Amino acid sequence: MVDKERSQKHSEEYWSQPSSAVRFITPEPEVSGEEIMRMAVDITNGAVEPPRGYNEAHREAWATLLREINEIRARGGVVEIPEDIP
Repeated sequence: MVDKERSQKHSEEYWSQPSSAVRFITPEPEVSGEEIMRMAVDITNGAVEPPRGYNEAHREAWATLLREINEIRARGGVVEIPEDIP
């Protein structure tokens, strides 16, 4: 590792970013955590098809959750969902 001497000013410029840049590091998820939790509850309660009002991102999340939950059950596992659902 190369040890470089940097001035305080250079270090501040190098390591800091404007606050507006921080918001755009990752895009906002199209499906919120609360929505995923609700989907998991519905799927574990026996739902197979997503609700009609779901957009493409929600249908993809539903399909992924359904596949993962079915794989867990096929291996003899149990899907546990916390009680404090929003």
